[in-house]
Amino acid sequence: AKDIISLLRFILLAFFLGSLIAIIRYFSLTKGALVLYRVGGLFEGINSYAVVLAILLIFYYNLILQGQAQRIFPLPLVVIFLSFILFSLVLTFSRTGWITLWLFVIFLTFFRGRRTLGIGLIFLSALSFYLMCNPVQRRIEMTIENPASEEIPVDLGERDKIWKTTLKKIRRHPFSGVGFLNFSQSVLATTPHNQYLALIAELSIFGFFAFIYLIYRLLRAIYFLYRVQPAGFFKDISFGAGLVLLALIFASFAGEFFYSSPILAVFLGLFASARVGYDIVNEMVLTQKRSLILLRTPYQIYQGR
Repeated sequence: AKDIISLLRFILLAFFLGSLIAIIRYFSLTKGALVLYRVGGLFEGINSYAVVLAILLIFYYNLILQGQAQRIFPLPLVVIFLSFILFSLVLTFSRTGWITLWLFVIFLTFFRGRRTLGIGLIFLSALSFYLMCNPVQRRIEMTIENPASEEIPVDLGERDKIWKTTLKKIRRHPFSGVGFLNFSQSVLATTPHNQYLALIAELSIFGFFAFIYLIYRLLRAIYFLYRVQPAGFFKDISFGAGLVLLALIFASFAGEFFYSSPILAVFLGLFASARVGYDIVNEMVLTQKRSLILLRTPYQIYQGR
C-alpha cells in the first residue's frame, strides 16, 4: 500500500513540476501571441499533453471527492498541485483536453451525489468555453496564416473534413491497411485526428477489432478490480483507473491518443495501482503471510502452491 501511495505521489509531483515549467516557459518565451499560436504551440504533441493533464485531473479529483486525497499529500497541497496542472492545461488551448476534462468531472460529481457542486460546474464549464472560444479560434487562424512549416495540408480546426477524406481513402485498403504509423505518408499529409479511423486505415478492420477487444478486456479487468475491492482507498483507485480509460476512449475520437507513450505510461501506472491493490487485499484474506506478490499469486497461495 505504501508503494502505491508513493507511485501516486510521484505522478502528481512530476506533473506539477512539469506544469510549473510549462507555465514559466509560456510567460517567458511568448511575449506576444504569435509564438504561442504557431503549430505545436510550446509543446510537442500539444493535444496529447493536454489529454494527459485532463486524465490526471479526473483521477485525482475522484480521490478528493472520496476523501482519499489526503493519503497522498495534505489536501491543500493536492489542490495547489492540481491547480497548476489545470492552468497548464488551459495554456494548451486544446479543445479536446478541455472537453474531456469537463465532461468527466461533471459526470463524476453527479455520480458521487454532489448535485449542487455539479450544477455549479456546469455553469462554470459553459463560462470557460465562452471565454476560450475566441483564443482557440485565433490559434487556428494564426496557425494557417503563420505556419511553423512551409506547408499545412488541411485546416487543423475542421476535423470533419479530415474524417470524410480518411473514410474515402480507407476504401482502397479495407482489409490490409497501409501499415502502422504510415497514415501521414500514405493516406493524407496529416494524421486522421481520430484513433479509430487511424487504426482502420493503418491496420485494417482486423486490427481495429483486435484493438476494440483489447479495450474490452481492459474495461472488464478494471470493473472486476472495482467490484471485488472492499470499500475504501483501493476501490476508489480502481474506479479512477476505469474513468481514466473511458476518458481516453472518448478523447480518442479527436486524436490518436493511444499512440502517445506519455498517456499510456500514466494510464498503466494508474492501472497497476488498481491491480496491485487487488493482490494486496486478496493476500490479506487468503493468507496471514507477508506479501508474496512477486513470488506467488493469491490463487496459487489459495491452492497451497
